[in-house]
This record gives sequence, structure tokens and C-alpha cells, in this order.
Amino acid sequence: MPINSSGQGFSENTLIKQKQFRKFVDVHLRICQVIFDKYQSNYWLSHKYHYIDLNAGPGITNEYGEGSPVIFLQESVNHKVDSRCHFVDLEPSTLQELEKNIEQFPCEAKYFPCANHLAIQNISDMLYTYSRNNKKRLYGLIYSDENGSVPPFDELAKAFKHKHLESIDILIYFSATNVKRCLKSDSADRFKRLTEYICSVPKKHWQIRKAYVGDKHQWSFLFGTNWMGYPEMKELDLHDIQTKKGQSILESLTFTNKELENIAQLEIDFDI
Repeated sequence: MPINSSGQGFSENTLIKQKQFRKFVDVHLRICQVIFDKYQSNYWLSHKYHYIDLNAGPGITNEYGEGSPVIFLQESVNHKVDSRCHFVDLEPSTLQELEKNIEQFPCEAKYFPCANHLAIQNISDMLYTYSRNNKKRLYGLIYSDENGSVPPFDELAKAFKHKHLESIDILIYFSATNVKRCLKSDSADRFKRLTEYICSVPKKHWQIRKAYVGDKHQWSFLFGTNWMGYPEMKELDLHDIQTKKGQSILESLTFTNKELENIAQLEIDFDI
């Protein structure tokens, strides 16, 4: 995978990812705005949308244009949503560039120049303080895009056990290929199967996208929420993992081809 000027990986799938991320954010913001409008006078609801980007980058690059922070802020302006943003990146200089690239947007932004597994707990604590002091339920989204590395599932699982994050949803862009490869590495005992990671994060409902293959990777989106009625975004190939289609996608992203062949053979043998 080529590396851009900010140190992030990009490929032909990057533009597809950004286009689908924009569509996802558009829908998610519209749904949250309906909730904000419906309960406009309610004291228990924070009418700020809380956005946490765990791999923010500079916001704009020469290679693929607008990144997730700019895409989110453009959509929040379009929907007239008051947003509170938390941007995480390892490089302080990248966050300084991001700050310049989003200065035209009306948002309250905080920056975390550290590894995202460290930032997750800090941000969770900040949101807890905000929720407790204001006595508000929080709505919003955490977005993780690791550029091929295994997402910080363990840290997310720990954070989402807290009640103040129960209405904060999660969107993860990841390489299923790398998740599977880690299970065959020398430090395999540190890693889990995709299905185990999903079960560890306390969200009641999950949707998964059909894999797009590029650079020998199976790229996919994974979306977790506690809202039973959240619509399946089939136009983005996102399917509920409880459906037959979703189960099929999840199996293909969890197991290697050889493992799937062995499973199929066992099923045939069992039928006999």
C-alpha cells in the first residue's frame, strides 16, 4: 500500500471508502438531528453531536483530497448540527495541519497527539465529565480507520462498557486480511478472531459491509449501535450480521479460505 505525505496508507479503495464514509455520516447525522429536533426542549439530552476520529490525519491530502475530519464537518454544516470533535493522531505536526484545514468550520475541537489506544480512555473520561456535569445523554460516533492494522478493539470494548457511551455509535474501517494474519503470527495469543472482537464490544446490533478486495486485503466497514431500529444501509453493502447475507459476509471476513473449505466439508460429512 502506498504511503501519502502525512504517513497514511492509501490505495484505489481509499476513494471508495471516503465516498461511503460521507454517505454513512450523512445518514447518521440526519437520524441524530431528528432526535435532537424531536426532544428539543428536553433537559436530559445533549444537542451536540460528539464525533471522535481515532485516526484523523491532516484532513486534506494531495493524494485523495478530503479526509474523514473534513468530510464529517462538511456534512455537519450541511445538516446544521452542532458538533463537538475529538481528533487523534500520533503526529503533533499532522494535528497542527488538521487544525489549519478545518479552521473555517464552526466546531469545538480537541486534539490528542498520541496513540489512539491511549486517547480512547482519555476521551471517554472527558465525555463522562461532560455528561455528568451537564446531566445529558450523549449522541455521536467514534470512527476508527487503522490503515490496515488491527483496530483497538480491546480499548473500545473497555470504553463502551460505560453507560455514558451507550448512545455513541461506532464505525470501523479495517482489513479483515490483517486480522486473520495476526492469528498466525508469533504473538497470536494477543489477538482474537473478528467474531470474538465483535462480541467483546458491548453494542447490541452490528452491520458489516461486503469486502472490497485491493492490495491483497479484504477491506470492510463494521458498524455497531444499541438502537434496534437502525436501518440497514444496503446501498453501502452494509448488512445486519443476524441476517443470512450478513452472516455470509461475516464468515468470509472471519475465516481463511482453507478454514471455510474445512467448515464446508464438516457440514457435508455431518449431513451424511
